[in-house]
Amino acid sequence: MTPSGSGRPNLRKSIPPPTPETVFPPNLKHTYFEHGEDHPFRPRSRKFELVNAWWLAESSLLAYADPGFATPAFTQAGFTSVKFINTSGSTQCYIASNDAFGIVAVRGTQVLKRGSGVSLRDVLRDIVADGRFFLVDSGQGGFVHEGFAAEVASCWVPLTGYLDEQRRSHGEDWKVWFTGHSLGAAVATLVADRDGGGQGLYTFGSPLVGDGSFRDDFHVNTYRIVHHRDIVTRVPPFGPYKADTTRVGRYEHVGSLRYIDGSDELIDEPSTQQVTALRAGRFEALVNAAFELRLGALWEIATDDLNDHAPLYYALKMWNAYVSDL
Repeated sequence: MTPSGSGRPNLRKSIPPPTPETVFPPNLKHTYFEHGEDHPFRPRSRKFELVNAWWLAESSLLAYADPGFATPAFTQAGFTSVKFINTSGSTQCYIASNDAFGIVAVRGTQVLKRGSGVSLRDVLRDIVADGRFFLVDSGQGGFVHEGFAAEVASCWVPLTGYLDEQRRSHGEDWKVWFTGHSLGAAVATLVADRDGGGQGLYTFGSPLVGDGSFRDDFHVNTYRIVHHRDIVTRVPPFGPYKADTTRVGRYEHVGSLRYIDGSDELIDEPSTQQVTALRAGRFEALVNAAFELRLGALWEIATDDLNDHAPLYYALKMWNAYVSDL
């Protein structure tokens, strides 16, 4: 049920400036799923839903927090069961569920942040996973990023064991959704592909996951959200095949693109040419700054592209797009 007047401007949330507290997760001062009781998730839908994009962006952001913080936040949002999976690899994820549906939210790459409890070892494990960009056989069709595939392997048994329990308990009408931000988006993509029974997948700031043959054989109902200049969504562009390093494959994205431009307008399925135009001037400015050895300008450009990767911005801007559409 949507309350009267829910499209009023005061429902829009302010976008904080890009400070370390804002850009780097976990974001423990954020109010998670605020107004969610009046704007419920739509678990049976298969089309793109702004309200679902917001719920899943919130879940992807919350996945960065430890269970002591995340579990109560999921519970207050109406989930009756919250399972935290922490594996021998770097993968961590939550499965938040109720009688109607469950959300598998995979944590993204960790950073060192005061008060987060994240160690240098945790960060290095994620960096190693991100950096193993050889293309290996996915086992599902096509070739995928070696580091992301290893993360899926590390969490597969406990994750699917719990999902099987939930499916048996709730019956065939119970729906499961997959989501994640950054590294979490990549792992969620491969988990959803391997599981094959999910209702949908929404990713936020996802790097590229597999080659063209993987993309062509990928059949999960997927929506890929990109925030303006987010640099992570453009890497890795190429990778050698592990079985034959003389061959190099081009990485390709999967899913239907939704693009948040520099004015925070959400654009449905823009073409590559449109996205390039929306980012116009970035490459030229970068080249000019490098040529003129303007280190401050180089740092500013690189920082802007990284700031747009912040998971908090994805959550806030998906909410604003949703309430603007009411």
